[in-house]
Amino acid sequence: REALQHWRGPEFELEFVAACDVDGRCQTFSERNFAPQYFFSDMLERSFECGRGVAFDKRSSGWVALPSNIDVYVCGFPCQSFSILNPSKQRLSAPSARPVFAMVNTIREMAPRIAVIENVEGLATRGSLEQVKEMLEAIPGYRVAVLRKLSPTDFMFPVRRPRVYFLMLRIDCLRVTAATNSEFGAIVCSAIQSLKQSPETTYKDFLLPDDSPDLLQYRRLAKADPLVNCACTTSTRCVTHPCGC
Repeated sequence: REALQHWRGPEFELEFVAACDVDGRCQTFSERNFAPQYFFSDMLERSFECGRGVAFDKRSSGWVALPSNIDVYVCGFPCQSFSILNPSKQRLSAPSARPVFAMVNTIREMAPRIAVIENVEGLATRGSLEQVKEMLEAIPGYRVAVLRKLSPTDFMFPVRRPRVYFLMLRIDCLRVTAATNSEFGAIVCSAIQSLKQSPETTYKDFLLPDDSPDLLQYRRLAKADPLVNCACTTSTRCVTHPCGC
C-alpha cells in the first residue's frame, strides 16, 4: 500500500478485497493487518461452473460470489513440491501442487488487470518453471514476464530470499509496445534492474582486518587449543568470537 501511494501519490486509494490462506497463522496476520472484505480459507474450495465464481468464505461459513473487476491478483502458491530440499519427482503432479491449477483457473476466469505470482527458485528445477510459464501464457489476453532470483536484498531490504516471479499484464492495459512475451519480459526486466540498489556498506566492512592484533591472538590460541575454532560446536561456547557467533 505504502509503495503504491508513494508511486501514485497519497490520494491513491487501495482496497484490499479478498485474501486466501489455509494456514491459521497467516489468516490471523491478514485479518489483523489488512482486514479484507472476504477471507477464503482454501483456494481449492471455489467454483466457476455457475457462470460467476463462488468460493467458501471463512467469516460467513458459507459460499459467496467472488468479487469482480479485480485490478491486482497476487498469489504465492505452496512451495513444498518445488523446494530443492524435496527429493520427490512428482512436482506438478503432487497433491500439494493442486493450488497451481486453481490459481491458473482463477486468473483465466476473473481476468485481473495485473497478476503477480511468486515461488521458490527450486521451481526452475526439473522443468517446473517452464510448465507453469506455459500454463500462464496459454491464458488468452495477457503478456507474461518471468523474473528469476529476485531478492529483497536487491532493493535494500535486509532479507536474502531469492524467488521466481511471474508478472502478467492484461494486453488491453499495456502502456508499452510489446508484441510478444519476450519483448514484454525485456521491458519488465529493464525496469526492475533500474530499481535495484547496492548498499554503501556490507558486512565485510564490520569485520576485523586480517592483521588485527585480536585476530592474530585468536589464531595463536587456536593452534594451541583444539577447542578454539571457527566452527562452534555444542561443546564449545564462544564469548569473544571474531566471526560473531
